[in-house]
Amino acid sequence: MTSALANESHRTLAAEVLPKIGLYIGGDVVPTGTGGTLERLDPTTGEVLAEFPVAGASDVDDAVRAAKLAFPAWKRVTADRRRLILAQVAATLREHEAELKQISALETGTPIAMSRLAQAIDYFE
Repeated sequence: MTSALANESHRTLAAEVLPKIGLYIGGDVVPTGTGGTLERLDPTTGEVLAEFPVAGASDVDDAVRAAKLAFPAWKRVTADRRRLILAQVAATLREHEAELKQISALETGTPIAMSRLAQAIDYFE
């Protein structure tokens, strides 16, 4: 595969699997951050694969405020319910394992076969 073809292949895959989200603050997706954007570079080519919003100070303040508001309700969640939530996280990671491994490979340049996603899933189980 030529270098130009590999670059195009990476850009195409990135467009398919990299998330198109903003910052998650207080249960809402904020499409842009006050800290600008971060370019995600393909470590194998140095080319831009995607751009992501960066949280600025006001975004962090908003997130902290939202977390403080949510904490009293979270504090009342039973340990058994929290365990079930973490099990749901593990199941969702497992459900999207192939896609997440592709994202990790694009972002780090690490071969998919060397993914450590199974260890992350173990944490939640």
